[in-house]
Amino acid sequence: MENKVLRPFVDRESGAYFAIGSLFSSSNLDRTNELGEKGFLQVEGKDIKPKVEDSLLAEAKDLKIKGYTKMTEENLRKAIEAVKAKKASEADGQ
Repeated sequence: MENKVLRPFVDRESGAYFAIGSLFSSSNLDRTNELGEKGFLQVEGKDIKPKVEDSLLAEAKDLKIKGYTKMTEENLRKAIEAVKAKKASEADGQ
């Protein structure tokens, strides 16, 4: 089965580099699904969004970050830190 690459990576099994848009081929369904769950591959015609920790989602909701449910974990962490930094600077200025 071939799957479209959504995020570049080096395959730990083959050592091969896969660029965005290239095709990843493997007979190992577990490996393909693992890469799909982590957001590296498009699996079964769908973009599979990696699971984001519930605690991060709750924090983003509390901070009223727009679009937080559609963000990757990395982008969500950055958004949370940015909002916290902004609130801290506003508190220091008062």
